[in-house]
Amino acid sequence: MASSLRQYELGFDSVVYIGLTEKTIAQQTSNLYQKTNFVHIDTDRGGLAIRFFKSLLFRCPAITVGVEGDRIYQRVKKVIQLEQEYGGTLFGVCDDNVPAVHLPRLKSDFPQMLWAYRSHDVLHEAFSNFAVEGKWWMKLAWRYEIKRIKQFEKDSVSFADYSWAISSEDKDLLKTKFGKSIKGVFDCDINLEKYDSVARGDTKTILYLGSADYRKKHGLTSFVDNVWREIVSQEKFSDCALILGGKGTQDFKNSDLSIDGLGFVDSDEDFLGKGMFFMNPQQAGTGLKLKSLVAMAAGKVLVTTPNGALGLGGVPGIHYIVAADAMQMVFEISRLLDNPDEAIKISNAGRILVEENFSYDAFSARIQPLLKDFISKKSD
Repeated sequence: MASSLRQYELGFDSVVYIGLTEKTIAQQTSNLYQKTNFVHIDTDRGGLAIRFFKSLLFRCPAITVGVEGDRIYQRVKKVIQLEQEYGGTLFGVCDDNVPAVHLPRLKSDFPQMLWAYRSHDVLHEAFSNFAVEGKWWMKLAWRYEIKRIKQFEKDSVSFADYSWAISSEDKDLLKTKFGKSIKGVFDCDINLEKYDSVARGDTKTILYLGSADYRKKHGLTSFVDNVWREIVSQEKFSDCALILGGKGTQDFKNSDLSIDGLGFVDSDEDFLGKGMFFMNPQQAGTGLKLKSLVAMAAGKVLVTTPNGALGLGGVPGIHYIVAADAMQMVFEISRLLDNPDEAIKISNAGRILVEENFSYDAFSARIQPLLKDFISKKSD
């Protein structure tokens, strides 16, 4: 939200951010944006199983349940109608995948507005591994859900006047899957000052920061079972530690394997200062991996999978480490633990990569032309 809002404030005279969330935006956050009026519309999405069964009734993808209802839409519509009363030219942006569920009705009720769809990832691909793993009935349910998500994404791209992807890989994938023109890459920036003072961290400690939810737990579990066990079984690495932070990570705590699962952490800066290495074990999904960027911005040595490196740019082996499988990951982590000088070199290069490509200025230089092009089409 922060990255895109700063760009919208640069590109438009005023911004109305309609948040379809369970939690309101904190006052201290809203105070950071001088041209934005925040409108919160409360939602209650429920758990995964509840959403799926409700989706059968509502005939919509389960990922949109709790956001898709007419009550929600009528409140969104009212906000736009009130803005129309002030006059001026209105533009609409669905700044995430799920809110685009309302795009067809918005296009119909407000035909004078141009609408953009900013895809955060290609969702039907992001969930694809669930269709081939687990119990047969779960796989069957996920295949049905993924089919609906794919149609939903196709409709979103088709109804939008403009579509933006969050990475170049996603841009190509969306074009291939749906045959529609994707106008550009609308990714993000990183608050570099926030991570300037993060400590280098212990040279024998590897960090993971991120939720261990249903979608992301698989990669973390695989890393612990197939990589970390092998590393700490080696005598010279028996004093190494793996520290996990984020919702659900407390379930991975294991003193026998030197794993500390902290659960939710208050400060990612303090957490990132605990270790020199950062692991992103994500194995499925698309989009830009924000935690990979944050790790490099904080001066960590990023070790990740090919999936975790999507959207980063740079050169594997120079700016970060990519391992194609568990065996290679064991080798790469062991090698870096043995060579702290090389690790420092990679961490420094990773920080420079983020400074050059994901600073506020670099991001603005990419995004403002996209917004100007979008706005200019109103006069065509």
